Amino acid sequence: MTKLLEVNACELSATAYLDDTALTLNLVGTADARSDAAFRALVERLHETCQRAGVREAVVDFHRLEFMNSSCIKRIITWVIAVGELPAAQRYQIRLRSDPAVSWQRRSLKAISLFGKDHVVIDESMP
Repeated sequence: MTKLLEVNACELSATAYLDDTALTLNLVGTADARSDAAFRALVERLHETCQRAGVREAVVDFHRLEFMNSSCIKRIITWVIAVGELPAAQRYQIRLRSDPAVSWQRRSLKAISLFGKDHVVIDESMP
C-alpha cells in the first residue's frame, strides 16, 4: 500500500493510501468549518484518483474521527452522488468504516448511505 497524500487542516488529519484495487482514507480528529475547504479539495482529488486508477473500492475509516460537521458530511454526499452518476462500468464502491459505539457516526453515515444505495456500504467494525 502506497501513501498517496496527507492533509493536515486545523484539527483534521487525513491520510490516503492506494493499492491495486482500493483507496483507503483514514480520518483523525475533527472535520469542521475550519477544515472544510481542505476536506473538499481532498474528496475531489480522491474521486479523480479512484477514476484514474480504476479502483474497485474506496474505504473511508471514521474510527478515529471525533466529529464531522454538516459541511464536511455534504462533501461526502457530493462524492457519493458523483460516483452514482458515473457509467456503471466505472463506478466503485465506497465503504464507510465506522465505530458503532459513536452515535453521530451511526446517524450521519446511515444518512450518507441513502444517497448511494447501490455503491455505499457501512462497515461497523472495530479497528
